[in-house]
Amino acid sequence: MKTAAQLLKTILRTFRLRFGLTVNREGLTRVVLLTDKHVVKLPNFLGLRSSESSWLLFLQALVENAREAKASRLNHLVDNKLCPVVFAIPGGWLNVMKRADPVPAQVFNALDYAAFIRCGDYWLAVENKQSSFGFLDGRLVAIDYSGVFERSRWKQLFLSPSIRAYMSLLALDEGDGESDGRE
Repeated sequence: MKTAAQLLKTILRTFRLRFGLTVNREGLTRVVLLTDKHVVKLPNFLGLRSSESSWLLFLQALVENAREAKASRLNHLVDNKLCPVVFAIPGGWLNVMKRADPVPAQVFNALDYAAFIRCGDYWLAVENKQSSFGFLDGRLVAIDYSGVFERSRWKQLFLSPSIRAYMSLLALDEGDGESDGRE
């Protein structure tokens, strides 16, 4: 009798062969399924990535998907700099986004990260790494993000200590904001 993990792997292998589906397991908490036009983000359950998967990582993936879906609904506040979530199952069980083209290293290295994440009274929570960005319909967008926050309240709203520490490195709280976080 097959385990649930073995059954899911068999299903994914069938979809990959039949529909040209690509599976990206590079993320720690989510598995990303890529089609020609869309990206499906699922919590990494059943040890698909490695034996490091755990219940806490699964719960974190649910939160990340839920945050991404919520932020996408606020895209109009941040000059449409987010790749839109076109379908989501409430609770973070699944997000479907439009598929963006990868950003070349040369373009990413020239990116003014601090200017990108600041949008008037709002800031984007997106990591400063090449895989977090893409091109959609000819414009640069964040494809892996965790929120849109009011500038005056970002400290209270960032629940993740790692994001809070990263933002403080950028001097976004009280500094001059000159750093782009790539020192």
